[in-house]
Amino acid sequence: MAADDLLVVGLDLDTGREVHIEDRPMDQWRTLGYRHRESLVCAACFHGLDGTVPGTHVPLIPKGKIGGARRHHFAHPPHMAPPGGHRPETLWHLEAKAQLERWARSLPGVVQVRQEQWTPGRERRADVDVQLADKNRIALEAQSGLITDQLWQHRHRDYAEAGIRDLWFMRPGTALPHVLLAEQTPVCFLDLSDRAVRVVWAGPTHAPAAGGRARTRPSTPCTTRRAQEMISTRRPSTWPNSA
Repeated sequence: MAADDLLVVGLDLDTGREVHIEDRPMDQWRTLGYRHRESLVCAACFHGLDGTVPGTHVPLIPKGKIGGARRHHFAHPPHMAPPGGHRPETLWHLEAKAQLERWARSLPGVVQVRQEQWTPGRERRADVDVQLADKNRIALEAQSGLITDQLWQHRHRDYAEAGIRDLWFMRPGTALPHVLLAEQTPVCFLDLSDRAVRVVWAGPTHAPAAGGRARTRPSTPCTTRRAQEMISTRRPSTWPNSA
């Protein structure tokens, strides 16, 4: 089995929601998976990613043993994955959204969390949309590769005009856009291997170094308190004001 199969995200056809192996006990997933009900399918295949046809139903196999060398995971049945398998970027993005949804649901003051939600004018669709008790909305964006300064600014502006704060979570090892530091935006890394969200707080003195490398402060774990600070932080000219 390829290592990337550890990142396969399921789609529960009964609820229409993307699911993670840890959302239910293994015996429940087995009753929904391959050669049983088969209502648990590969989310990437269903969404038509990596060359698959949209709507493709590939029932998944829950795998893993307590105390085993590998964590519990979903896997494709033999010979049912797309040729060459799913791209690591695809798998990372799907699992990142699932983990960010679970993380957001654990925070106080959150009343609703949904994936793939449009802004009111349908300019942008957030990976994870978070609605707070005070009626504010947060867009959590999972970024698996380098995003250009211009593209980030366009997305950030669209969210700001919709009255939505956007927080960006990068795949570890991804080069950071300089604009994140220039705008003094919290830089977040999402490490799927240890279920950790880590934050680098960029300051105005941390300009890109010679040669184009951005310098940042050491990363720190994103605790609940840190998450609340990130959500409530307002930055002049970049973060929309609360009503």
